[in-house]
Amino acid sequence: MKSSSNGSRKILPVDIVIIVALIALVIALVGILSGGNDDNGKIVDTNGDGQVTLADYSGKKIGSITGVNYDDIINKCVPGSEIMYYANYADMIVALKSGMVDAIILDEPVLYAISRQDPSIAGIPEDMKPWDMSFIFSPKPNCDLLLSQMNMFIEECKEDGTMEELQTIWFGDDESKKIIPPLTDLSGEAGVVNVALESVYEPIVYIKDKTIVGFEVDLLYRFCQKYNYSLVLNDMDFDAILPAVSVGKYDIGASGMSYNEEHAESVRMSTPHYSTGTLLAVPASDLGMGNTANDSFSLSGMIDKVKSSVNKNFVKEDRWQLIVKGIGTTCLITFISILAGSIMGFGICLLRRTDSRLANPICNAYTRFIQGIPMVILLMILFYVVFGKSKISSVCVATIGFTLIFAASASEIIQSGLNSIDNGQREAALALGYTDTQAFFRFLFPQAALRFIPLYCIEMITLLNDTSIVGYIAVQDVTKMSDIVRSRSYEAALPLITSTLIYFLLAKVISLVMDRLFKTIQPKRIKPEDKTMIGGED
Repeated sequence: MKSSSNGSRKILPVDIVIIVALIALVIALVGILSGGNDDNGKIVDTNGDGQVTLADYSGKKIGSITGVNYDDIINKCVPGSEIMYYANYADMIVALKSGMVDAIILDEPVLYAISRQDPSIAGIPEDMKPWDMSFIFSPKPNCDLLLSQMNMFIEECKEDGTMEELQTIWFGDDESKKIIPPLTDLSGEAGVVNVALESVYEPIVYIKDKTIVGFEVDLLYRFCQKYNYSLVLNDMDFDAILPAVSVGKYDIGASGMSYNEEHAESVRMSTPHYSTGTLLAVPASDLGMGNTANDSFSLSGMIDKVKSSVNKNFVKEDRWQLIVKGIGTTCLITFISILAGSIMGFGICLLRRTDSRLANPICNAYTRFIQGIPMVILLMILFYVVFGKSKISSVCVATIGFTLIFAASASEIIQSGLNSIDNGQREAALALGYTDTQAFFRFLFPQAALRFIPLYCIEMITLLNDTSIVGYIAVQDVTKMSDIVRSRSYEAALPLITSTLIYFLLAKVISLVMDRLFKTIQPKRIKPEDKTMIGGED
């Protein structure tokens, strides 16, 4: 099928081929990556005593979480190792299962939770370092009482057996007990407690049945219940929790914050509520556990693996609804940012075309400044600094940030299109009696649009893809929801490539909309007599 003579492109069969190819890639990767580890890189017992120990992993690749102080532990217990950093536990576990690292460092309760779901991962029974888990508190004056109440509550829970009960529930095997009442049941008479956390840390904080649950969430719920607070949970990347609490955006930071004297000097921390240890997690085959034989390839076996993966990632606990929710958030931010950014960018472009000595420098400075800042930095400045003390939602902050970014790019794109039109067009229109405004909107802008729309479409798609960073400011978009799903299934292929397909299809929708818009402003839409009088371009 050929392109139409007016420059617009029709949907080609190759588009369908691309989608089918991507779906086939999903199936292929799931079949490959879910096959488990082989024993080609199995750790050898260097001591010759029949047991694999920490010493056997010295000089190997060890996975660690970014933002967690595991480096000293690894250097002390597994000297000479190469530390590989990962953003979350899901990525680190997949790296271990695929052989990218030889071992990973995990907290005891996290390792036990993972081993229950995935027996191919086991821990070396040597405690690397014990540490205490705590909450961090905002420096705001109104959090003084909150911190004091929390410290008293933790001590009471330790004395009356509540803490032991919570550990039995959340670190045990009985899933039926792992339930937290609705947050709406809390009275809220004493105010609202805003908590920043990351829900990919089972069993401490994680999502089960589309609800944030876990040991610390249960503890926070009981605390708010006793002191008549309402509880609001804000899910975000782990690296963003400390700065968000430090600037007073949230009252409490959770998700397994480690307590030590050095940390307590720089941030306010509660009394430790749980003492745990760290273990080195390795493939179970290294310890002579599990089945180390590779499964032979077969179509039926591959289909079974795909079915199992789909069930684990999307069907179980209705996790597909998380992805749908993420799609809605991504579309909302993208649509509003494009619409508002286009209006703002067009306004900037018009101001830059005036002879104002004030408007031009301001508009030029704005575009240069915004285009010179990394998007994630701009979002974090808006979230933690500009709107740090306000109650504005993270979705609104993200929308404002991307509106500012898109407006700067849009103004440049529109301006470049207008500059490409010969000034004789405007002069001819004015000579025929049209006003400057009529000449601009009736002749100049439609012709310029034909030239900048393709680049404008690319910029829209770029904005769509760039929204994947909004997880830094507690927005649960497609990418963040994919991370949550991966944290529960411990698989990477299907959630990640599903996200890829979603972004691809959303980009295709944008392309189709812009293609339709392109057709509406073609030269044939201009009245023939006007086109003849001013010699409009095709």
